Amino acid sequence: MKTKAFVALFLAAVLAVGATQGIKEADAQAGQQVIRDKAEFDAFIAAQRTIDPTHKAAAMEAFIAHYPNSVVRTNALDQAITAYQQKGDAKKVESTAKRLVTLESANIRALAILTSMERAAATTGDPTALTTMSDYAKRGLHALSTWKKPDRISAVDFDKMRGQFDLIFNGAVGFGLLSAKNYGAARDVYIEAIKDDPRDAQNVYQLGIAETQMTPLDANGFWHLAKAAALATAQNNTAGAQEIEKYAKSVYDQYHGSDDGWGAIVSAAATQTTLPDVFASSIKPRPTPPEIAVQVVHDHDPKTLSIADWEYVLSFRDSSPANKDAADKVWATIQATQQNGTVPFKIPVTVITATANSFDGAITNANIAAKYSDIHIVMAQLLVPQLAPAPGTSVNVVGVITSYSTRPFQFTMTHGRL
Repeated sequence: MKTKAFVALFLAAVLAVGATQGIKEADAQAGQQVIRDKAEFDAFIAAQRTIDPTHKAAAMEAFIAHYPNSVVRTNALDQAITAYQQKGDAKKVESTAKRLVTLESANIRALAILTSMERAAATTGDPTALTTMSDYAKRGLHALSTWKKPDRISAVDFDKMRGQFDLIFNGAVGFGLLSAKNYGAARDVYIEAIKDDPRDAQNVYQLGIAETQMTPLDANGFWHLAKAAALATAQNNTAGAQEIEKYAKSVYDQYHGSDDGWGAIVSAAATQTTLPDVFASSIKPRPTPPEIAVQVVHDHDPKTLSIADWEYVLSFRDSSPANKDAADKVWATIQATQQNGTVPFKIPVTVITATANSFDGAITNANIAAKYSDIHIVMAQLLVPQLAPAPGTSVNVVGVITSYSTRPFQFTMTHGRL
């Protein structure tokens, strides 16, 4: 479930989420951000007006160091994060975000950045990052539940940012549940996450994993896997697309019985924007052993089946009404073949164990190899000790099959003789 191919793309996108555009000069004197000291005000405005990211980060750090109790220190840290992101310094982005949440525990952007960075670390194999990621994500969702629109942000931009943060936090919670193999809960959270961005390849991919690992399997997962592969391809993430395809084809083949139809699913998902309502029902699982037993009798006259086929069908007699019907047809064929006991069977058997009045043997090649008895033969007369067949001996037995047991399977033959 590691998805290293997504990490670089994911981090690059998330560090820019909710990036501040900086407060206006008037904002520095409004509401709770009133800077009363002129030197402090001038220092902040000068740092804010700095264009070069390296110089701006340094200017904001210098401002915070000189005015550690400033009413705009959290805003200065936020702008420093943006500057570090612009210059590509991920370590400073992370350390500055941690400083920011220490000062302002419900700072949503800092929590989103830390959640994303810990998720990236967890994705590449850091086990401790999962716990930290989940903690940041839960704190972020709690903060988001009470987040109010800042005056300087339009309603449209606020809704967009809220959706981006919701995607990050729910995606991380989903990944934590997926890693804990709580697949059903992970699926539910991922579904909420991709409502905010149905084109997020990583979350769509991991939703597909959760669905295809559930018990019972949710076949909608095959569409999400196919869609994730298409999204990764569209984003020029070749490694990610190949990773998805490898996993998807494996679980599809295991569920469906072959890769038949997989190419059509991939082609359709590439152009579809939403999961088709009837998709899951269109994917037929491979038949179960009891279903195969029913199908064998449906497709063939029981008289043409081998003894191994008879055993297979009879062994599933109690699995369903359809299996009982199939077993009854086979049993009726056996009885008709021996004319209800008046014409005995002649069967080649490999001896497993023998006594004076009976012996157990194996009929089919598989049971011979496994030294498993699938027939118990009650002899018509006591065997002479020196003529009793030794274990491993192949003999022809004549007798009447009178009954059978299903689990474990074994015929019973009476009136047997060698």
